[in-house]
Amino acid sequence: MSKVKRLLDGDIDEAEIASDPILASLAERIFGLNIEPITPTKSSHEPEVPHVEVIYCSNFT
Repeated sequence: MSKVKRLLDGDIDEAEIASDPILASLAERIFGLNIEPITPTKSSHEPEVPHVEVIYCSNFT
């Protein structure tokens, strides 16, 4: 089944529409929906580790 047919039948989810600029444009024109494109974000599963620089000094007085 084509994406356009699935869009017209209401058998397509917002994420799939948002990932396809043509479908998003069609949805806006046909149904008046404004679906923003999906922007990649940093995974929340990766812990953020701060950058630490260690400087050793052998002349400690």
